[in-house]
Amino acid sequence: MMPVSPGPRAGDGVTLGTMAVGEWRVQYQSRIDRAVSEGNRTLAGRLNAFGRLTSVVADTILLVIAELILGLLLGLAAYGFFVLHGTYPHSGTGSASTDLTHWLSSPTGLGLSALVTQAGIFLILLLRVVRPGLLSWSDIGFGPALKRDPLRAFALGLGLGLAVFLVGEVLLLAMQAVGLPVNGQQQQLQSVHHTSALSFAFFAVTAALTAPIAEEAFFRGYILRAMAVRHGFPLGALVSSVLFGLLHLTGGVGLVALPLMVVGALLAWGYARTGNLITDITAHALNNLIGVVLLLST
Repeated sequence: MMPVSPGPRAGDGVTLGTMAVGEWRVQYQSRIDRAVSEGNRTLAGRLNAFGRLTSVVADTILLVIAELILGLLLGLAAYGFFVLHGTYPHSGTGSASTDLTHWLSSPTGLGLSALVTQAGIFLILLLRVVRPGLLSWSDIGFGPALKRDPLRAFALGLGLGLAVFLVGEVLLLAMQAVGLPVNGQQQQLQSVHHTSALSFAFFAVTAALTAPIAEEAFFRGYILRAMAVRHGFPLGALVSSVLFGLLHLTGGVGLVALPLMVVGALLAWGYARTGNLITDITAHALNNLIGVVLLLST
C-alpha cells in the first residue's frame, strides 16, 4: 500500500503557500488506516489507487461521455417539442431540425447545455468518487471547509478572479497578435444580443454561478486534491489545469483552451492556498461574470 506522509513534503508546493495539501494528505492517510482497521480491503484498494493519472483522466473521459449522452437527450427532447408544438420563433424555417440548431445556439439552449455538463460533473463525482468512498462531498468542498475563514476566502477569490481575468485577456491578446483564431466562442455567443431579458438572465446564471460551482468541485475539489495527495501540488496543478482546458474544447472554445489551462493553474493555487472552495468559486464566477457583461456590451 502506498505510504503517505502525514504532513507537507517535497512537491507539495508549500513554498507557494499551498498549505492545504498537507491537510489533505493527513485526511487521506486517516481514511486508509480506518479502511485497513475495519478489514475493508475493497475500500483500501480503491484508496490505494486514488490519484493515479490514469484514474483522473478516465474520469474526465467519462465526464465527456456523460455530457454527450445527456446533451443528446436534451437535443432529442427539444427536437420532439418542435415537431409536436411548432417551430422555434427565431428561425422561421418550418423545419424542426433547423429550429433545433437555432435553439441550441440561443441563450436558453446554451444555458441548458451548460446545465447538462454540470449535471454530468455531479453524476461522475457521485458514481466514481463519493459512492466508492474515495472522497465525501464535504471533502470535495461542500462542507465544514466552507466555514474556514469564509470572508478571507471570498476576498482572496475576488482578487484572484480579477487576476485570472487579466491574465486570460493578456494571453488572448498575445494569441491574436500572432494571428491565432481566438474569437470562435464570441461568435458562437452572439445570440445573447437578440434575446429576452429572462433568457439572458438564465444564460448568465448558468455561466457565472452554476458553472463555477460544478467545475471547481470536479477540477479542484476532486482532481487537484487527488493528484496533489499522491504526487504533490505542482503535478496536481498541472494535470487539473490541462484537463480543465481540454474539457472546454467540447464547448467550442478552440485555442482558447490554452489560456484556460493557465487560468486553471491559478485557480489550483487559490484552492490549495485556502482549502476553501469559496475562493475558487468566487474567482471563477467573477471571471465569467465579467466575460458575460463584456459580451453583452460589444
